Amino acid sequence: KPHVILSTDMPPVKNGIPGGEAGPANQKSDLDDTQTLVRFLSYADDFQIDGLIASAATFANYADKQNILDVVDAYAQVYPNLKLHDPNYPTPDSLRAVTKQGRDGTWGQPADSVLGAGKDSEASAHVISVIDKATTPVWFVSAGGSRELGQALWKVKNNRSAAELAAFVSKLRVYLIDDQDGSAAWMRDNFPGLFVITNKCYTGMANTGPYNGTWLKNNVTTGHGALGAVYPLWHWTYNDQGVYEGDTPGFLHLLNSVRGLGDPDSPALGGWGGRFKQDAPNRYSCASDGAGSISRWETARNQDFAARMDWAVKPYNQANHNPVVKLNGDATRNVLNVNATAGSTVALSANGSTDPDGNSLSYKWYQYP
Repeated sequence: KPHVILSTDMPPVKNGIPGGEAGPANQKSDLDDTQTLVRFLSYADDFQIDGLIASAATFANYADKQNILDVVDAYAQVYPNLKLHDPNYPTPDSLRAVTKQGRDGTWGQPADSVLGAGKDSEASAHVISVIDKATTPVWFVSAGGSRELGQALWKVKNNRSAAELAAFVSKLRVYLIDDQDGSAAWMRDNFPGLFVITNKCYTGMANTGPYNGTWLKNNVTTGHGALGAVYPLWHWTYNDQGVYEGDTPGFLHLLNSVRGLGDPDSPALGGWGGRFKQDAPNRYSCASDGAGSISRWETARNQDFAARMDWAVKPYNQANHNPVVKLNGDATRNVLNVNATAGSTVALSANGSTDPDGNSLSYKWYQYP
């Protein structure tokens, strides 16, 4: 399972207001951050969740970990049913234990204003603790701001030896949804060894066509338990109904690898979280596909999400589960590497693949040029 720390700038669950509408600042944000957290927790069994961080990279520039805890409370209500489908779902208390508070007022601010002495937080201290204990890579997915990771790196840089800093950095993988404060550029400039994907083509996640408010009501928000009920129908205004989730590609990049569809350390392969080109060692940005590298998967990812929301309320034999795929006899979820000369024929076989629900399977092969 990928180890993940998710930073989110979500507003309150019960009275959150779209950022484009009038209302108190502490109730306003892009509601798609709440959408992202609901989807993320529906896949909580596929990750080792090391942190849920309340950041202030929001329209209101306000951070409150209680907003995250309220979604975890909704998860707790459907947790017993989710476990019928996979016993690996984490307990609600384990998620509450790693939910941490970041600092207010950091959105859009330069690095020297948000990083430095006296600017630690519960969240930045937690990041340091997680990375220090880690024996495998930890992904910091910045659905909200990256300030809390930036402060963690600032503190380690200023309090440890060069060798200790290098060891710390080597255990980190960072996926940024744009630069939401100055810490993002500061990290890229000051830590050449830090693995960073910067996604500025995240708009490929949004779809208010087939995946509009009506689709959400039928598949997520109504009749799908407490977790689905806290998924907002809106984004920037009350007229914007549908799946937005501009921050979701960060964890979809990792879910893609859990599914056996890619390698998170090889972003050029492409997948649910986007396709990226290497700009420099350890630096990746959106490939020429742009937002299309994400939108091409909208049917697959949303149908899969709808199945997960069924898990929240249905018994095992009434829900849909992922097939178990074999590729050329390989049943692992590792990427299958084949060496072939240009112009030769490569034989691919999915023989031996099965479906736990007894459904028939079909196959489609495609390639990225």
